Amino acid sequence: MKSRFHLACSTPALLAGLLAAVLTPVALLAGSITGHVLDPDGLAVSNARIRLFARNSGELRKTISRGDGSYSIQGVPDGQYLVEASTEDAALSSQQPIRVEGAQTVDLEMEISGTEVEVVVTASSTPLTLQEVAKALDVVDSEQIALRNEFALSEAIRNVPGVRVQQLRGPGSFTTVQTRGLRNHDTAVLIDGLRFRDAAGTQGDATAFYQNMNIVDTERVEFLRGSGSSLYGSHAIGGVMNISSSQGGGRPHGELRAEGGGLGMMRGVGRIGGGLAEDRFVYSSGFSHLNVVNGYRGGSPYRNNSAQGFAKYSFAPKVSLSGRVWGADAFLGLTESPAFPDSVVANFPASGNVPARPLPNSELSRFEQGMPFNAGSATFVPAQIDPDNRRVSSFLATALIFQQQLTPDSSYRLSYQNVDTNRSFQDGPAGPGQFDPVFSNNSQFDGQTHTFQARTDHRLGAYNQVTLGYEYEDEKYFNFNTDESPSPADSTIDIDQASHALFAQDQIRLLQGTLNVSLSGRAQFFDLGSPRFSGTQSPYDDKGVDTPPSAYTGDASVAYFVRGSQTKLRGHAGNSFRAPSLFERFGGSFSSFSGGFNYWGDPRLNPERAIAVDGGIDQWLFGSQWRLSGTFFYTNLQETVIFDFANFPAIDI
Repeated sequence: MKSRFHLACSTPALLAGLLAAVLTPVALLAGSITGHVLDPDGLAVSNARIRLFARNSGELRKTISRGDGSYSIQGVPDGQYLVEASTEDAALSSQQPIRVEGAQTVDLEMEISGTEVEVVVTASSTPLTLQEVAKALDVVDSEQIALRNEFALSEAIRNVPGVRVQQLRGPGSFTTVQTRGLRNHDTAVLIDGLRFRDAAGTQGDATAFYQNMNIVDTERVEFLRGSGSSLYGSHAIGGVMNISSSQGGGRPHGELRAEGGGLGMMRGVGRIGGGLAEDRFVYSSGFSHLNVVNGYRGGSPYRNNSAQGFAKYSFAPKVSLSGRVWGADAFLGLTESPAFPDSVVANFPASGNVPARPLPNSELSRFEQGMPFNAGSATFVPAQIDPDNRRVSSFLATALIFQQQLTPDSSYRLSYQNVDTNRSFQDGPAGPGQFDPVFSNNSQFDGQTHTFQARTDHRLGAYNQVTLGYEYEDEKYFNFNTDESPSPADSTIDIDQASHALFAQDQIRLLQGTLNVSLSGRAQFFDLGSPRFSGTQSPYDDKGVDTPPSAYTGDASVAYFVRGSQTKLRGHAGNSFRAPSLFERFGGSFSSFSGGFNYWGDPRLNPERAIAVDGGIDQWLFGSQWRLSGTFFYTNLQETVIFDFANFPAIDI
């Protein structure tokens, strides 16, 4: 059985060390940016947050203005940048493009603003202003999350337009995120631009871990609506959610928080961040503990321990190595599904819709204890407390990113990420459900992905910025099943799959930056290993194990910004895909319906494919204090995988 947490990054760490060793130790020439932050009346603004984004590489540098409004960012390589400033309460903000050549003096004149964040990266994987973005995108930053006192990622994004968040019961219960009315698994999740997913999940996406992803040390969440497979690969059919870690820097700072609430909830959070050697080394980390003692009807306890951290060391102004970790370990007491005994079915009307009338809690308690109960007019029995039904889960996502700027207009980045996911479902006969097992059983699903990405960004002339990249992903699926019967039927499944992808993007800026066109494409190729079964005979011996077909995706978007009226027109079209998960191809589990172990998969599945078109308008009003947006979108799911009891086993249509 696999250990719950393990870190497989010795090879990338050695590679990063070798890269650092061969670099010249001589400090590379770099410039600086100094100036003052001023309010609309020309007065100095202290404690304003200044963020400097490299247009080419996305490298971020931060500082805070002093008491006299002055600021300074040292060690800035020559090149194109976006500088953004905002006050702590986001009432004033400023952003502007600049080119650094040696020492620069730039005064930042702030204006009244209704939003703090004006520079985003998810739309094109490089920094853009909101006026340049050609896709529908919204940002939830750490200040908004703190003001609303949200602790769960799902709650932080609940108010994003075009996004539907559903949570079945209390804290830690099953949670889904749907973008533009599409399915749960049509949203890709990124952590600092690198794909996060559960390789052992039913659809191989991140849905199984939304319920465990708590806000610990997050800087912002960018939510892109619309297809994004040409840049981010599988699952980016409806949208992309990018979770950015806090990067620290500046004077040492931190916080401790403790709070409590209903359902026996207790929560503690600790954070610390800062920088050393004039921010040559920056760091930020946090830890949280959430304990919901009672939960749903006093019988669904939930515990979650989460940790998140980021650190970056700059060997020279143009060379840096950063690392990130985010992990969580959680326990949840599960409930039985709603039941329909004969006494409540008798209340169904002879025809038409069945009204949803739950069994009262007083009678529900009698039902759970196996005692006679009065159904009254109820048409269903709600979820029942099951004392020996639980889910134990964890995830650990770690990454290393090496980055170097070669020239003012050219850079490259090497990144490695390991995602380790573990889920264990344990059930016994003590529950009140009609389909409880006779003997206690356990189904464990462990997934792991290793992703290596190499990309380079070049500014070609005055109008084009070109990105070229390669990505390798290795994913593993491990499933262990056992029960406590006199003759236990232990079984394991072990599968692996690799993929190679090439991607490219050209961003074209015309008419002094008011017209922005983006073209991108991706080709991804798969290599499926042979599944390994133990404890049972493979049910797929007579089936061909075919490697999934290659996936080719493209994307085109355009945005035109009218400065005089502060109006942006945008349009976007692209196709997307989702590779069939290893569970969909070979997976199985204990079934409460059959009372035993069943295989559900079909190894012949093809990828899901979709095309999407959207267009819209963004209008800034009252000095950018308000932004009104409207979007028309259309998505056609051309080829999908159906996974339900009506199509057994799973088939592609």
